Amino acid sequence: MIWVIARKTILRNIYNWKFMVSFILIVVLMILNALFFSQEIAERSREYARLAAEGRAKSNLDEAYLFKAPSPLIFLSEGGEQYLPKLARITLDFLDDSFVPVAVKSLVPKFESLDWAYIIGILMSLLAIFFSYDAVAGEKEAGTLSLALAGPLRRRELIVGVYLGSLASLALAFATGAVLNLLILGLSRSEILQGDALLRILTAAIISLLYISLFVSIGIFSSCLFAKSSTALISALLLWVFLIVVVPYAGSNVARTWKPLPSEKEISAKVSRIRAQHRPVFISTDMMAPIAKSPASREVKEQKIKELEDKLEESAMANQRALQKNINAVLEDFARKADAQLSFARSISRISPLATYRYAVEELAWSGYAHHRSFIKSARSYMEEYTRYADKTRREKRDEAMPTSYGVLEDDDGFVLSIVSSRSYKYIPLDSSSLTPFVDKRPAVSQSIVDALWDILALFSLNLAFLTGSLLRFQYYDVR
Repeated sequence: MIWVIARKTILRNIYNWKFMVSFILIVVLMILNALFFSQEIAERSREYARLAAEGRAKSNLDEAYLFKAPSPLIFLSEGGEQYLPKLARITLDFLDDSFVPVAVKSLVPKFESLDWAYIIGILMSLLAIFFSYDAVAGEKEAGTLSLALAGPLRRRELIVGVYLGSLASLALAFATGAVLNLLILGLSRSEILQGDALLRILTAAIISLLYISLFVSIGIFSSCLFAKSSTALISALLLWVFLIVVVPYAGSNVARTWKPLPSEKEISAKVSRIRAQHRPVFISTDMMAPIAKSPASREVKEQKIKELEDKLEESAMANQRALQKNINAVLEDFARKADAQLSFARSISRISPLATYRYAVEELAWSGYAHHRSFIKSARSYMEEYTRYADKTRREKRDEAMPTSYGVLEDDDGFVLSIVSSRSYKYIPLDSSSLTPFVDKRPAVSQSIVDALWDILALFSLNLAFLTGSLLRFQYYDVR
């Protein structure tokens, strides 16, 4: 009997004008998604190629620039990429990822981005409610509910049948739009329909159906609570507004209040105090005078100057390392607090099925915070490799570096003594044959699924909870 009810529900939806309007709307939006993102992906790829080339050209033994590669799957979920850094700057033992406080804005639903997360997360969740809110209350108002249950049909069979029928109707519209979407994207970006990318898309499609089914369950549950379909619709829409609009916005605001970040002024003041405590090493004539005035030979004087130079340069480098370490501690503390704020906001926003769905799809699309987390992990690993290379190469190319602090003094015999205490290596480029270029590598699809697993389980649990609630409530529903 379940399949009979499901088939009846599908046919009723298909021949309803609401289904046709919804079907056309979804297909049109999916086509627009493909047309927009095919250009957007190409534009971001060109920009990345240009910036990466410039970054490699600018990188040297003092610092290197690493750029985040664009994901070809941002049409699934753009993920608020515009609010997250596109590059990281590394120096010896330090990664500056410029993780700014506005990153929490990436949690808020983006109504200007026509990705799958918007089309399915906003539009199709609404349609799911409109397709299911009158599943019970509407039949009761029409007087057909008591007649349907007068026969051998069990109450739980009716609920499950309506649930499957409503979901199948929406899945038909979604599948049609998705196929057209991928065909258009595949014409311009063939790699999207191959291997790893295709598997990610199929997984995202399954998660999308799970998300749609959740709101079918919510609509049916609301229908089981009230005798009038209008009341059921209003209650379901109020819950939709709370879960889809209120919670995601509240999450970022609560996080800013409970886990505030220091201001840029406070950070600058701390850095200024640290710089004031670390006075740079300078050359003075007083340091060189004893050597210049000594009666030793020129060779001995040159040897002593070389020893003093090595000592001063080592002292200058140690001072610079200490200064950088203390400044890094301040910046890294800020980065940890910003990351904690964002993680806290994400935890709160997971009350919303939309946020949970977006986070799961972002893991698969390799976009948003999921991509940023992967990028920073790769950048930290590369920083260690860069530090080892730069330390070794600096020693080898010391004489090629540009002196930044030096002194000159003439002895009593007219012999000129010169000394260098610190050098800059920013004009010495990196050797690509000795240091492997940075690659922003996408994690394996299995790892992305594991990272998204808790969000997938959360969607499944909510689905099961509302469907079970519908079954239990309908057992005591007055069908007359």
